[in-house]
Amino acid sequence: MLDQHTRGEQSIIEYRIVRPTGEVRWILDRAFPFRDHPQDGYRVAGVAEDITERKQAEEVLRQMNDIVEQSVTERTAALSAANTELSKATRLKDEFLASMSHELRTPLNAILGLSEALQEQVYGSLTEKQHQSLHRIEESGRHLLALITDILDLSKIEAGKVELTVSPVDAAGVCQASLCLIRENAQQKHLHVTSQVDPAVSTLLADEPRLKQMLVNLLSNAVKFTPEEGCIMLEVTGHPDERVVSFTVSDTGIGIADMERLFQPFVQLDSSLARPHAGTGLGLSLVAHLADLHGGRVMLESTVGQGSRFCIVLPWRVNT
Repeated sequence: MLDQHTRGEQSIIEYRIVRPTGEVRWILDRAFPFRDHPQDGYRVAGVAEDITERKQAEEVLRQMNDIVEQSVTERTAALSAANTELSKATRLKDEFLASMSHELRTPLNAILGLSEALQEQVYGSLTEKQHQSLHRIEESGRHLLALITDILDLSKIEAGKVELTVSPVDAAGVCQASLCLIRENAQQKHLHVTSQVDPAVSTLLADEPRLKQMLVNLLSNAVKFTPEEGCIMLEVTGHPDERVVSFTVSDTGIGIADMERLFQPFVQLDSSLARPHAGTGLGLSLVAHLADLHGGRVMLESTVGQGSRFCIVLPWRVNT
């Protein structure tokens, strides 16, 4: 300190004192060397300040920081353990679904194969009533098979295990193939089904089976929720400025009141046991996920009692 003073430098020190009562006080000392004339020696002026309250506040703050750090450490460890358990649960779920899918599909394929053979009268002639019963067995089996496929697909998508196989797709061809799969059900309800494809949209790059899966999901919903004698339309439109193609399925159905929850998996807007329309609530969630995998999105417009318009918007890329 003396060296600092002889060099004309200020010194600052903190120390504590213990009073006769045992009380501890913290002191801040500042010393300022000066001289009146260059030939004079240095003199020192000092200020002593009681900083006990400040030191106490700093100690309280340090203790609080230690508590926060400990809490953060414990919370991080808990989250890490929870993430580990979640990853394990997800892996077990995927393994279970894959196993169950195989176990369920094997007997279902046997049921479907035998019902088809019986309907073709491979094992002998059938009465009309027997034909109807076998047809119902086949319909129920195919419905169950579709549900199993949807559940497995959704699980794979959420686990990030679905990769698209992108290739040039004939827009008109995929639309006609999708319409063929719902035409029989539409005819049973006497629905008027039409389609319109923009001539400018000849091909686009997409995963054709997944694109057809999206369209069939939307068309099947349109058939399900449109009353008899209603109308359904599938329209393909190119938007060159935005470089996107839209596949729009519109209907004159019952419309949708609660659109916010519609694309959540396993959500049925009418969850009552007596609801008139069957389903698991997986279809629209799959459509949204598959559109996202393509780099696109799904839009919805709907008016209760008048109908709905679902629009799949995909990037308009061509094979160059």
